[in-house]
Amino acid sequence: MSQTNRCHWIAFLCLMSLGCAVRRERAADLQHTPGEVVHTAQYSKFSPWTEARENELTDLLGISIEDKDLASLQMPQVVQFQSQIDKLHAVIVQGAGKNIPKPRIILHGSNKSANGMVLPVSNCLPIILKWDDKLPMGNEENVLYPVRGQSAPIQLIGRFDMVKCRKRMLENLSDSEVTALVADVLGFNVKCLTTKMGDSGKQVTNIDKNCMDAVTGRGNPNPFLAALGFKGAMPFGGGGPLVVPSTANWIFMTPAVLALPEDQALALIFHELAHYYRAHYSYGTGIDYFYLLDADRNENRAPTPLASSHPLYQLGLELKGVVFQSSIAPEDLARLKRAKEGRLGFYTIEQEADELALEYLKTMGKRPGSLADALLSLLKDGEAIPSLYPEDLVPGYKACAAFKAAGFPEFVGVGLYDDPHHSVCYRIYNIYREIKVHGY
Repeated sequence: MSQTNRCHWIAFLCLMSLGCAVRRERAADLQHTPGEVVHTAQYSKFSPWTEARENELTDLLGISIEDKDLASLQMPQVVQFQSQIDKLHAVIVQGAGKNIPKPRIILHGSNKSANGMVLPVSNCLPIILKWDDKLPMGNEENVLYPVRGQSAPIQLIGRFDMVKCRKRMLENLSDSEVTALVADVLGFNVKCLTTKMGDSGKQVTNIDKNCMDAVTGRGNPNPFLAALGFKGAMPFGGGGPLVVPSTANWIFMTPAVLALPEDQALALIFHELAHYYRAHYSYGTGIDYFYLLDADRNENRAPTPLASSHPLYQLGLELKGVVFQSSIAPEDLARLKRAKEGRLGFYTIEQEADELALEYLKTMGKRPGSLADALLSLLKDGEAIPSLYPEDLVPGYKACAAFKAAGFPEFVGVGLYDDPHHSVCYRIYNIYREIKVHGY
């Protein structure tokens, strides 16, 4: 995978849907308040959202926008979808009490399947990062991407000329303020960072690798990095200009969304809007942790993270590090069965987006169950693709449709831990639980 693609691996998502008049429901039904739009209060220097103009999409987001994509902005169905987005946006902005760029919907991509995505904009800050006072290859051509994993940040280093950046200026920040900002963005201990003005006229922040190793513990590396074969907590030996991602205000949906019933299409669009409003592709807003699935309660806004000392925690790391492709090894199949028996959950941005989409539908006076219907339609569309997984671990369309019709008399496990989307039937099951416990 190219570095450019790795920069955008966090950006891809899936779904779709639509609706009409606004009807506010009693707040007790909702997990989040309308104004609770991001996970952290880290955005003291700039917004977690970026407004991109139509003529900037190709350069800023790294995707090819064609004339037919731009023409879709005038299509009656897209205009109607945009009207629903505008109504929800008014509610969100009023609750948040802050300026959030209005999201815009555009059709883009293949007509074969109904999918969607939200993408990040790369913001280049005038801050040079070094590891142990060294730059890779002795120059400033590399950039450092902060990508948060389950327990520690991951730095992906790529050449500066491979990144289309929106340059962001930081006005008159002292060295100590820059140090605090870098620590904030990367999630590093501020004690391991020092900043001073460099020869290039830019402020340079140095990261003390020994200090970082002592803080993070080389014996307890990031599990994602460990799965890739890295043994230390900080695997890279250099730095470069800091690139901070912020979530762009465009919702990309494939043309196939137009073939869905209107309520299902809107539900999938609201899923993407959840990614946007929660700024899932801005720094510091990722979710990625294990928890225990209760059989019949799902009352909290988000489940309680599983302690790393729990026996199922290590099992989860093992499953998360396995990317299933053309086959499943017997030992991995056994792990999946143990995870289901232990009701091991895996909370991700995709699960949160599903749950928030239900709240948005409820807030707008729409039927929340349309999201489950949309996912079941997608599962049916993919029925012809052979599954690697036994039906008892990852139910296919017929089994899942029967479970849904019967009110899910059986527990449905997460199924997949290497994909933040999880198995489709689990997502439908989780939506059923949410609707039931919150009275949607």
